[in-house]
Amino acid sequence: MAIKKENLLFHYNAMFNVSDSEHDDATKNWYDLSGNGNHGKINNGIWGNNFLVLDGSKTWINAGQYVLNDGAT
Repeated sequence: MAIKKENLLFHYNAMFNVSDSEHDDATKNWYDLSGNGNHGKINNGIWGNNFLVLDGSKTWINAGQYVLNDGAT
């Protein structure tokens, strides 16, 4: 199964969290690889080696609010 990369609203990748080729364990922003600028602000999450730990109650990612239209991915 191929990973879809076209016409996305968001595209987050824990391996490349600050650009399309870099990872930073200290960043508090998660770079949107879709090119739409929908970067996420990480609240209390902890980066590991190519993953992000969220506890489900006191940690979250704020990427704003979006209205999904027909055909949105």
